[in-house]
Amino acid sequence: MRKKKMIITRITIIVLFFISMWLLLANFMPIFSFPSIELTLYDWLAANKGEMLHSRAITLVGLTATDWLEYGNPVEDQVIANTLKIIERYQPAFIGLNFWRTRKHGEGHEELLQILAQYTNIVGSQWKEALSIIEPPEPLTIPGRTGDVTVLYDRDQVIRRFTLYSPSENFPDEKEFNKTAQYNYIRSLPWELARRFLLAQGVKIIEPTKSSPLLLEYPNGKMIKLQPLQDWLGKMSYSQWGNRGFQQLIHWPSQNFEFPLVSFHDVLSYRVPPDFFHNKIILIGGASNRVADIYSTPYKINGDRFRATRYGLELMAIATLNLLSLEVQKPTLIPSGLINYLWIAFWVCLSGGGVYFITRFPTRWWLGSVCLINGLLILVLGSVCYAAFPNGFIPSGLAALGMIINSLACLLEIQRHKAIEEQKKRLAEERKRQLAQQEYTRQLEKRVQEIQERMLSQERLAFFGQLSPAIRHEILNNFEVILQEITITLEMAESKIYQGFPDEVLEFLEDLRETLTIIAETTRESGEILTKYLPPIFLQSFNDDVPLDELSYTAKKAINLASFLEDCWKKSSYKFRVNTPTNFYLSVIKQYDYQGNIYGNEEDLRYVFINLIDNAYEALIQQFLKASDNYEPILKLATLQTTQGVEVIIEDNGIGIEPEKANEIFKPFYSTKTRSSGLGLSIAKDILITRYEANIYLNLEEGTRFIIVFPL
Repeated sequence: MRKKKMIITRITIIVLFFISMWLLLANFMPIFSFPSIELTLYDWLAANKGEMLHSRAITLVGLTATDWLEYGNPVEDQVIANTLKIIERYQPAFIGLNFWRTRKHGEGHEELLQILAQYTNIVGSQWKEALSIIEPPEPLTIPGRTGDVTVLYDRDQVIRRFTLYSPSENFPDEKEFNKTAQYNYIRSLPWELARRFLLAQGVKIIEPTKSSPLLLEYPNGKMIKLQPLQDWLGKMSYSQWGNRGFQQLIHWPSQNFEFPLVSFHDVLSYRVPPDFFHNKIILIGGASNRVADIYSTPYKINGDRFRATRYGLELMAIATLNLLSLEVQKPTLIPSGLINYLWIAFWVCLSGGGVYFITRFPTRWWLGSVCLINGLLILVLGSVCYAAFPNGFIPSGLAALGMIINSLACLLEIQRHKAIEEQKKRLAEERKRQLAQQEYTRQLEKRVQEIQERMLSQERLAFFGQLSPAIRHEILNNFEVILQEITITLEMAESKIYQGFPDEVLEFLEDLRETLTIIAETTRESGEILTKYLPPIFLQSFNDDVPLDELSYTAKKAINLASFLEDCWKKSSYKFRVNTPTNFYLSVIKQYDYQGNIYGNEEDLRYVFINLIDNAYEALIQQFLKASDNYEPILKLATLQTTQGVEVIIEDNGIGIEPEKANEIFKPFYSTKTRSSGLGLSIAKDILITRYEANIYLNLEEGTRFIIVFPL
């Protein structure tokens, strides 16, 4: 198995080395790049993940085929001037004029210049390239009145990106920019229109320098940071324009999305509703197949084998809409070159892991299994790219190719070492058997230890059973002495009541008589319980010849469960008055829904109920001494009838019982208290099970709740 890991690791490293060298060469020599894979992947994603861009902020005024026949091409200046005057009547936000007007075209040239000078919300077009410059007319030469309309092609002549600034823009140095703050940027037409619109909406814009990004701060405090686009190989190796112009990838709309488009004829005939123009960005340009302003886009329409085309006017509108939607639709991000290297390395290594996983199983169809694993991995890779797009594009074509190459290379090498792997597999199975034998031995040792502990517990219980008669005898003798003394004291107190003492003394003697009466009754009941339970609970456990019924000292009878539980509470509450801490105020909630009778022995049930009430009281005292001043001790006593039987509930919100100890508290000699024999709950459960066929349960969901269920 170790050899197999070494083989896969070595092959994976070799494949990654060749891919890295390929990518490194592609950064400097585009001939080594793999544009067809990555561009095809991008085009597929753009075609299937086109977004439903909803914006009513842009209207297109296009020179259609009908306008071409009616007004000719180029359109005369008078036609453009009249069109602008009509649109301006409806108070548009801004107008982008995608017509070059470097010289006079027919009549109306002077009027057109006057309109361009009068309406400052009009932005014209210019184009600057290394060997060619087309300047706007005189009124639009002021900074901010024109926008560059350069279109960026990738190497396959498809449009996938747009610029925010002219490719000839060099950007200012940050230090000089901070000193003067008067740098005149050469912006693109979409960015100039979007920038003006955003500024009017209260957006604060900090334009980029050579070392800082473009920042947009919206009125709600949201900050958008735009970095210039880097290619999926780091240096725009797929683009004819390098990384100039602060480029961004286009968020393409879905194929059924269209901007509102009206013709020149519609405008000049006053057929356009005013809301088409009011407070909108208006883009004016060509919208006819006769205009050489048509460009290929990354997706096809309705299964056509040719690429879809769009007018330059539409491209400008889509780019403008991308910039207007930055607050809710972040630009597409392409990771840096290092992240791309790591991304490819991750998937190539994952393919090696897939081969290793398959070769662990004894199958003859390794090739098919490896193909299946790679297919699943490529499906996962494609799903990740699909889910991330268009907010992020992670180039993965080369990663998929590397996965396939690496998997096949690893598989061939593994097959060559198949015989060695079989031997190592047998050794691994032998090792597994040894581990299983060791685990079995550990389980046996654990079982022996549990049996020893159980035997020790039984020996302790047997010793206590043998000792219990002597203990009972001594305790009963002491009870007899106490009862005699209490009787004498009680008689003396009663004889003094009627001798004419003052009222204060008589009141004291009455309280003393009541207290002595309760003490005498409690002592007598304790003696009866001791007489009854020590023999049957312990002697019967070690003397099977004596039936349990013969050791019972009292008979069963009908008992009103609610009244009896209330009586047990009153007897227990006497001890509470003696041992209650200062400021301890107990809230007792009594809910006796079941008022019927059960058939049983009062001494049996009194022992069980008082034991549970005493435990609850001690838990409440401990929590009171431990908790803050806001702690309110609560004891709940309830009786109810369910489908399972008659239930008695004794619940408290005291210090509680740890969940891992819940199964231990009913065992003999186990106690969570420092001064306790650990026999109370064990005896109580034994009484309920052996004499009443009842049971007792512990619920720790809300406080500590003991539930006793008597069968119907």
